[in-house]
Amino acid sequence: MSAALDLRTVTAESFAPFVGTELVTETVTLTLTEASPLRQKPHVPEARQPFRLTFTGPAPLLPQGIYTLAHPELEPLDIFLVPIAGNEDGFTYEAIFN
Repeated sequence: MSAALDLRTVTAESFAPFVGTELVTETVTLTLTEASPLRQKPHVPEARQPFRLTFTGPAPLLPQGIYTLAHPELEPLDIFLVPIAGNEDGFTYEAIFN
């Protein structure tokens, strides 16, 4: 059975078990390479700890946008991805959660 993650309340720790695994978009397979916390918002101590996810994948380049990511252990997730690096081996993407 697939687990559902509520993107309004997820944390870096929610994604930690999936680092190193593949998530599939409509066109390419991405590997989740990092789920790391960002600096806490000092003026909102009760807010969720901001975090980032990084993914790597082959060509073709996915333009910045919302992509549905599928994983065997999760229900499909709609995540806004931004390409942040690329070379002949593929591309790196980032998703920021505030």
